[in-house]
Amino acid sequence: ARGSPRMSAHDVANMLQAYARNGVPSDAELTSVGDRAQEVVGDMDAQDVARTLDSYAKIGKSPKKALLTALGRRAQQVVTDMDAQDVTATINAYAELGSKIKSPKGEPLVLRAEFDTH
Repeated sequence: ARGSPRMSAHDVANMLQAYARNGVPSDAELTSVGDRAQEVVGDMDAQDVARTLDSYAKIGKSPKKALLTALGRRAQQVVTDMDAQDVTATINAYAELGSKIKSPKGEPLVLRAEFDTH
């Protein structure tokens, strides 16, 4: 992904989503975008996190462990901003990737949110 060091968190999510829709990237491209994702994960909003995880699942390749852990932590931070589609995409991605992410305390990652149904 040429220019990936300048990609924003939103750009990273968009690039991965394009890969998921249009064909599997080379290992070098996926590594480059994954490395950038690791750098900007703290800037990702709820939709960026969900789309990033969903894209990896659709591509069929799990992100590096450090990125997967960082995405899990970020998901915990932004879960209250997730809409139903984001939550579904995130849960489905973890199921498809077969990932059991641990919290910083070593416990299974749990995403909790209360949704206003009114």
